[in-house]
Amino acid sequence: MMTFRKISAECNGKFVAAYFTEGAPDPEHDFRTDTGKVPDGDGQRLTNYYLGRDGRASFNPGMSQQMADVLGVDRRPMPTTETLAALFEGKRADNGEQWSQAKRKISAYDLTMAPHKSVTLAAEFAPTQAEGAAIWNAVQRANDATMQYVARELGFARRGHGGEDGEEAGEVAWTSYRHRTSRPTLTLHDAETDTTYLREAPTGGDPQMHIHNSLYNVVVTESGHVGSLDTKRLRSRVHEFGAFFQAELADELRKLGIAQSYDAKEQAKISMLTGVAGSGKTTLLQPLVDAWKRDTRFSEEGREIIGLATAWRQADALGDAGIHQRYAMMPFLSRLEKGEQAVDENTVLVIDEVGQIAPRQMLQLLELQRASGCTIKALGDREQAQSIEAGDTVEILRRVLAKEDMPELLSTVRQTTARNREIAGLFRGETPDADALDALRPKGKAAYANRDQENADDPRNAFHFEEVRRAIDMKREDGTIRLVGGDQDEVLQKIVELYVTRRDALAASGSKRGISMSALTNQDAADLSRAVRRILQNRGEISRDEVKLDAVDQRGETYELQVAAGDRLRLFRRTWGAVEGKGTTVGNNGDVVEVVSHGKDGLKVRMKDGREADVEWRRLKDHKTGRILLGFGHAMTIDAAQGLTSDEHINALPRGVATATGFTSYVAESRAKGTTWTMISDGATFEAVRNGRALGDTTEITSDDLWNHVAKGMSNKPYKALGMDLPFTSQEEREKHVQELIRLGKMQEEMAQEGRDYGREVANRVQAIAVEKSAAPRLKDLDSQIEALMISHSSAMSREEHEVRLERVAKLMKSISPEL
Repeated sequence: MMTFRKISAECNGKFVAAYFTEGAPDPEHDFRTDTGKVPDGDGQRLTNYYLGRDGRASFNPGMSQQMADVLGVDRRPMPTTETLAALFEGKRADNGEQWSQAKRKISAYDLTMAPHKSVTLAAEFAPTQAEGAAIWNAVQRANDATMQYVARELGFARRGHGGEDGEEAGEVAWTSYRHRTSRPTLTLHDAETDTTYLREAPTGGDPQMHIHNSLYNVVVTESGHVGSLDTKRLRSRVHEFGAFFQAELADELRKLGIAQSYDAKEQAKISMLTGVAGSGKTTLLQPLVDAWKRDTRFSEEGREIIGLATAWRQADALGDAGIHQRYAMMPFLSRLEKGEQAVDENTVLVIDEVGQIAPRQMLQLLELQRASGCTIKALGDREQAQSIEAGDTVEILRRVLAKEDMPELLSTVRQTTARNREIAGLFRGETPDADALDALRPKGKAAYANRDQENADDPRNAFHFEEVRRAIDMKREDGTIRLVGGDQDEVLQKIVELYVTRRDALAASGSKRGISMSALTNQDAADLSRAVRRILQNRGEISRDEVKLDAVDQRGETYELQVAAGDRLRLFRRTWGAVEGKGTTVGNNGDVVEVVSHGKDGLKVRMKDGREADVEWRRLKDHKTGRILLGFGHAMTIDAAQGLTSDEHINALPRGVATATGFTSYVAESRAKGTTWTMISDGATFEAVRNGRALGDTTEITSDDLWNHVAKGMSNKPYKALGMDLPFTSQEEREKHVQELIRLGKMQEEMAQEGRDYGREVANRVQAIAVEKSAAPRLKDLDSQIEALMISHSSAMSREEHEVRLERVAKLMKSISPEL
C-alpha cells in the first residue's frame, strides 16, 4: 500500500528530519568507500551494499545536477540532518534561500511504501543475512520503480495562474528513508511556531518494513523553469501508485524465487471504485476483465463476468470493456428469483453507476454474495445522480468497506481542455475539510434558531455554492451559459435552434459523437424533442409523410406521436426486431433509433451500429394499454444521460433550476468532450428570485441575484439521511447540550462567588433586549419628526428680532411676578 502526508514549509525542519532518520546521527563514513567501518549488527551493512545507498537517508537515484543546483545540495554524499532540515523548510541547503520566487506553503509530501506483513517477516526470519538483504533489495527496487513512475506522472510544472498557460514536463526529487519497524508516535507541540510534530516513542516496535519518500514540492523543467507539483494528480492517484508498488514488488520477489499467491482469506470479494465523470472507468475495466477471464482458480474456462446497471443502456455500455453478459438490475433480480440465473464463487458481478442502485436492490446482491461467494465490483460516484428511493447505497458501502477496498479516480480525461476539466471539477466539487465546514456552520443563537435537523442547511452546500458560482463565472466568460428570454415556447425555440446549429457544425467537421441534449424532466425532454422535430421537418430532413400513433411512455403518460422517415425515436424497453430475416435486439430502454420508413406491418429503423432492422408494431405495443411504447429521441433526461459521452452537450433548463440539484447539474455539465452549453430560462429565474422575497419588497433584482439563484440551485446536494446515523446524531446533540449546561453552571458558580445574582442579571439582560427592540422604531420615529421640524422651521432670527423677543419675555415675567 501507499500513503501520503503533507509537510509544511513553516515546520521546524530538524524535528521532521529527526522523525524520518529515526534520530540517527549523520554518517561518519560513506559505506560505499569505507564499507568496513559501518556496523553490521542487524545486517544493514550488507543491505546497504546491495542497494548502493544508506538506509538512514539517500537522494533519489539519477538526480540531475540541474535539480541539485536548485535545491542547493551535493547529490554525491549522503544528506546530513542540516541538509534535510533546510529542504523540509522549503529552502536551499547551501544558503537558506527559497527554491524559487514563489513561496511554498507545502515543502514536501511523504509518500510511504509498505509491503504486506508477510514480506517483513520473511526478511526478519530469513535463514541468512544475505537472504534478508535480498528481500530488502526487492522492496527498495519496487519503491524506486514506483517513485520513478510517480515522477513521470507528477513531473509537470504549471505555467501561469492555475495552469492557464499549460504545463511543462520536468524533473522531481525525493529522499528515501528505510524503516524496519512501526512504533507508536507521540504528538509534540512547538510553542514558537505553533506547529505539531510526530515523534516515534522510544519503545520496541512491531516488525513492519516501510520506506518513506519525501517528495519535494519542486519541478525543474529543461528550460530552467522552477515550478511546484500538481497535487491534484497526486491526491487522485494514491491507490493507483500503491497498486503499482505491490505489482513491482511481486515481480521482484518472483525473481528471488519467492512464491506469490492470492490472499488466503480471499479478501476483496466486495470493492467499490469511485470514479468521477469521464475518468475512464470503462477503459480501466478492460485489463481487469481480461485478467478475470484468465483466472482459472474455479473453472478452466475462467471467471464468469456479468455486467449490471440500473438501465439497459448503461449495462450495454459495459460491452466496450469486454463484458458479454449484461443485464439491467430489475430483470437480473427477476431471473434470480425464477431460478433462471446461476451465480457461484466463479462469478464476478460488475455494477456500473452504483449510486443509482437502490439500497434494497443492493441488499439483495449482498445477500447473494454471502450465499454464493461471488465477487462484486461496483463503480460509481456519489456526486452524480442517485436512486430516487430512500437511502444512499454509495455512502452505506463507504461506511463498511476498508479504505483499500475503495480506490478512487478523481481526475477526468473526458474534457479535452484544462479549462473545461476545471469547470466540470467545480460542478462536482471537492470534499471540504472539517475546518472549512465548521466555519460555515451557524454559531451562537443562530445555531439554536431551528432545531429541525432535516431542514437545517447543510454547510457542505454553502461550500459547494462558491465552487459552482466560480464555474458559472468561467462559463459566462466563455459564453457557454445563457439566461434565455421569452415565454416558454420562445425559450424552447431558442434552445433547439442552438442544438440544430451546433449539430450541423459538428457534422460538417466530421464529428462522430455529435451533440446531445438533456433536461431535468421527461416533459421538458419531450417538449424539446418536438421543437427540434418541427425545425428538421421544415428543413426537409424529416418526411411529411407521417403516421400518427397513440403512444405511451414508461410512466403511463399518453400522447399522440407523429412518426416519419428521418425521426429519432426513444425505446422504453428491450425491443426485438429482424435484420435481413434474422432476429436480433434492436435496442434497450433509453436507446435511440432512426426511422428509415414506416408501413402497415411496422417500422424499419437504423440502429446505433448502422444496421437496419424491421420492427413489427406488436413488438412496440404496451401490454397494458395497447398503445405504442415510443417517444421522441432528440433530448433525454439527465438520469438517462448519465454515462453518456458526446462531443458537445446542451444542459437545457427551460423551467429554470427549481428542480435541479448539485448531483444532476454535475452529470449534465460533464457529458461533453468539448463545450457544454447551459441554457436557462430568464423568466423562470426572475420569477423564482422575486417569489423568494417578502411581499412589498421593491429592491431591484440584479444580474448577480439571478446568477446567485442559479448557482444555489445547481449546487444544492440533498444528501440522504441514513438510519444508521440516528444514534450518532442523537449522541452528538446530547454532548452539545451537556457542554452548554457545564458552561452555564460554571458561569453561575463564578457569579455566586462574586456575590452577583445570576437570575436578576439574566432578567435584566432579557428586559434590555426587549426595550432595545421596542425603542428602536420609536427613536426612529422621533428622529423623523425632528428632521421634519428642522426642515419646516424658519431661518434664524435677526439680532433686532432677538432683542425684541427678550423685551417681551421680560415684560411677561414681571407681569407674573414683579420680583422677577
